[in-house]
Amino acid sequence: MLAIGGWVLLNMFPFFFLMKQLGLFRVSAAEEHEGLDVSHHGGSAYPADAVTKMGGEPGAYATADDLAALKSQLRDL
Repeated sequence: MLAIGGWVLLNMFPFFFLMKQLGLFRVSAAEEHEGLDVSHHGGSAYPADAVTKMGGEPGAYATADDLAALKSQLRDL
């Protein structure tokens, strides 16, 4: 197992180091905000009414507080 782990490390470290230096690991902040579905595939993966705030208007995203409240409700079940 150590030999396999060492072989993988020696072969993959230069590959990932080069990718990091070239900036290929992350997308731009604008693409990240827009969503990769739109920038890479040309459209949203979800209909606009499916991405809603809990009990809110279509297209509004849930906040961190909303998600924490939902987690709390699920734990209480």
